[in-house]
Amino acid sequence: MSDTRDWQALNLFNLYRVALSGFLVLLSSNVYTPSGFNPWAPNLFSICALVYFALSLISGLSIQRREAPRQLLFRVQILIDLVLLCLLSFAIGNPTDPFGYLLVIPVAFSGYWQPGRMTQFYSALAILGLLTVVALHAWFGAQGYSALHLGALGAVLLAIGLISGLVGSKVAESQSLARERELDLDTVTELNATVVRHMEDGMLVIDNAGYLVLMNPSAARMMDLPENLRLPVDINQLLPRLQQHLNNWRTTADTAPVLMGGIFIQFAAMGRGRHQKFLVLLEDKEVQSQALQKEKLAALGRLTASLAHEIRNPLGAISQSAQLLAEAPALDAEDQQLLTIIQGQSRRLNTLVEDILKLSRQRTAHEVDISLADWLGILVDEWRRTWPDLVQFLELSVGAECRQLSVSCDPGQVRQIITILLENAQRHGVVEGQRLKLEIYVGRLDYNAAPYIEVKDNGPGIPSERQGEIFEPFFTTHGSGTGLGLFLAQELASANHCTLRYSDNPEGGSCFRLNFPMDRPMKKRYDPE
Repeated sequence: MSDTRDWQALNLFNLYRVALSGFLVLLSSNVYTPSGFNPWAPNLFSICALVYFALSLISGLSIQRREAPRQLLFRVQILIDLVLLCLLSFAIGNPTDPFGYLLVIPVAFSGYWQPGRMTQFYSALAILGLLTVVALHAWFGAQGYSALHLGALGAVLLAIGLISGLVGSKVAESQSLARERELDLDTVTELNATVVRHMEDGMLVIDNAGYLVLMNPSAARMMDLPENLRLPVDINQLLPRLQQHLNNWRTTADTAPVLMGGIFIQFAAMGRGRHQKFLVLLEDKEVQSQALQKEKLAALGRLTASLAHEIRNPLGAISQSAQLLAEAPALDAEDQQLLTIIQGQSRRLNTLVEDILKLSRQRTAHEVDISLADWLGILVDEWRRTWPDLVQFLELSVGAECRQLSVSCDPGQVRQIITILLENAQRHGVVEGQRLKLEIYVGRLDYNAAPYIEVKDNGPGIPSERQGEIFEPFFTTHGSGTGLGLFLAQELASANHCTLRYSDNPEGGSCFRLNFPMDRPMKKRYDPE
């Protein structure tokens, strides 16, 4: 039982005790004396009745104030009832009269409150009390009474104790199971609420009267509503277009999604009658398009990787044959020109195959903690030996607020991103008559902002109408490019929970910014050596 039901049952039992003891006091006061009522010990009867009434009132006050544990109050009440009812039976002079059968009530109630052995104990205690009354009557020479009636009363008490104990045990098991189911239901309800709150798709629930009763944060964001909106609220006043679509759906039962302001909407009915509610699922059209595009790109990646493997072998044979043919002494100028075209296009096709295979072999980022300034300084020093034709144009700058800044990332993949950006700048950032200038800058907007790496050049930049396409696979503005470099760089950035963005360089040219997130975990120190 729940605490509330326990106290209610205890209070109900005590009300019965107050009513019974009050009636016994009335009998002892000679205000109302039924015919044939002649106690053997009237003074003892009056004292027991008054004590019983007083203790019942005290128990009632304790129950109302809940000053003592309910189990203790119950045990005290049961023991008081058994003792005083036995004394009253002794005072009456015949324990087999109706007063003796009053012992059945507390024994039966104990089966509800404390089922099992305790019920049988109270039953045995009541029988022992009756036998004590019989022994005292024999001692004081009271009038005799039927042993058959006495045995019947004892059998009734024993049977009531057994039956109420069994019934009480079943009730207790059912209540325990109900409590477990209630806890399970609360857990599932809380889990569902958590899932709904963290859903990327929006969800609304509208009742049959047209009131919005539930809304998750994603739906509030999509519908431009405050997340702390007090519910329920009339949907017709809040979102009249949505109410119109809902009415149309209820009329036509069309299952196709409805587009409303860039949001796909689907409806579903739950329940019946006046308790029926309507579930409204919201999905951002742009997010859905991105998901479809991602699936298409994944399928395209698998296809192109397979083709790249198939192309690689014959391409190698073509390149090797061209090299052997170039060594022939009898080639004229026209054949030599054609051979140069074959070799150049073979190298270009081989570069494309290598880029595709890099995408197909992309691995999960293995993040370690690196100091950006130190790591980039060592990287540039290495390039001075291995990439001198680029380093002569390169400058590394680190903001004062970033000199001791560390981030968690995969250094190999971040190096690959920077390499791709520098290669693109070296290839596309040259303006005729102007010296190429490259810069790697490490900074952040303020001390509470996320760090970033910028790769800048002073080239012609990218036209604004083409900037939205530069991260698409196979997009290139150069005749010899593969169009996979920036796409690969963005994929590597996503693998490291970073973002790669393009903007125009305020000083002229292009600027690519690699933004690191703020909440990356700090891991073991990475040694660039």
